Amino acid sequence: MLETATERISISVEETFDKDIGDTERLHDELRRMSERLAAHLNSKEQVARTITTKLRYPDFSIRTRSTSLPAGTDDAARIGELACSNLDRALKDRPGRLRLVGVGLSGFAEHAQLSLTVS
Repeated sequence: MLETATERISISVEETFDKDIGDTERLHDELRRMSERLAAHLNSKEQVARTITTKLRYPDFSIRTRSTSLPAGTDDAARIGELACSNLDRALKDRPGRLRLVGVGLSGFAEHAQLSLTVS
């Protein structure tokens, strides 16, 4: 009998807009909202992620991604959102413009490590 176990290597959330958006603050708000959803998923699985990737799609359907990898994983929504927004800003610096879609992806999963405290 062949048994296969599949392990997710990434999770993501993305939003396609009805109209192209050029307001960076609105895009940041969208990314933070997505980061909340992803952090909740990580918490439910007792996992952390080391790599945060931001996806951008322009009106001409070209896609750009920017990623940041951390030395240790996180499941903190605010930290994930901060990094997703920073990735967005880097990408828009390279190619400014309105966006049709933004998304946040996480990868590099590890089990949530509980720190143990020792009393001396």
